[in-house]
Amino acid sequence: MGITFIFRSDEKPDTFKYYHFMAHYMGGELKERVLEQMTSSLESLLHSCAQTKMKSSAN
Repeated sequence: MGITFIFRSDEKPDTFKYYHFMAHYMGGELKERVLEQMTSSLESLLHSCAQTKMKSSAN
């Protein structure tokens, strides 16, 4: 069973599809690293979105 993120990013539209594919078809330690990377990427993307939103609402 894989983890799917439905998320649009203009910079990297296929990133999360790719991570989903990798996490779905690989096992063991490599799968764990892919999931960690996916989580890290998502967190930084959400952080970036939050900062952008704060900047735009400050204006």
